[in-house]
Amino acid sequence: MKKTYTELIEDISTKEIDELYEYALLTEKNMSKDEVADLIDSAISVATKVKNDPKKSDKHKTTASSVLSKVRSIKKTFEKDGSIHPNAVNALMRVVAGVHSGRYGWMNKNNPNFHRTMQEKKMNLMKV
Repeated sequence: MKKTYTELIEDISTKEIDELYEYALLTEKNMSKDEVADLIDSAISVATKVKNDPKKSDKHKTTASSVLSKVRSIKKTFEKDGSIHPNAVNALMRVVAGVHSGRYGWMNKNNPNFHRTMQEKKMNLMKV
């Protein structure tokens, strides 16, 4: 017979709860304040580069402006409180990784140089 959630919780001893808590503390990834500040600065930098790039479309520039606004808001919270929510850290990581992944660069399939770049990569692989 299946147990209810309450019955499962009642079966866990305090020692087991303490062990799980210690394990969570030891394995959880923490970032120092300097690392968070660097991440915020990187996000601002990449969003500003996209916003100010004359080669980018108006749609990308508008998106970059919106992202920049949100990142500045996160920075303000970080400076005021000394910490930010883990979801905000995740969002910052996505901003930095997303821009550096090529979505806004030469890997964009709508970019006329994309196919030429891909052909060059294939040729270089064939040489090896």
